Amino acid sequence: MTRLLDLCLDRLQTIIMDMAKLSEQSVFTSIEAYDNGKNHKRQIFEWSEELRSLQEETGDLASESIARFQPVATDLRFIRSCMELAYGYSRSGRYAYDIVDVLETIGPIPACDKTAVLEMAKVVREMILLSKRLLETRNKAATSKLY
Repeated sequence: MTRLLDLCLDRLQTIIMDMAKLSEQSVFTSIEAYDNGKNHKRQIFEWSEELRSLQEETGDLASESIARFQPVATDLRFIRSCMELAYGYSRSGRYAYDIVDVLETIGPIPACDKTAVLEMAKVVREMILLSKRLLETRNKAATSKLY
């Protein structure tokens, strides 16, 4: 028999996975904008706002789950992790928006050497994809690859 708490935990995981995908889109699109000089400000702003809204929804659902179901330690750790992930994904959406906002302010920068930033972007891209994969599988042993 399924516990009512499990329904909330499943919903939390669904929200976090949606946020992971949206965060990935936001960051990758802002990096593309940096590299190609395309303006994606409006779209990234909308994604950033959606991430902020989902973060709020995660916090509300987490608080409600704790208050209503008094979860055991394992479930409580998962809920806390979801809240931290939601905050991190929301921040990455905001950072993506900040990137395109600065690009719009300073204008195109085709003459600049973008090598260092694009190399760092590859690392960020790999970390985002790996974290998303680990979240889907909940493989604790593989988390050391992130560090």
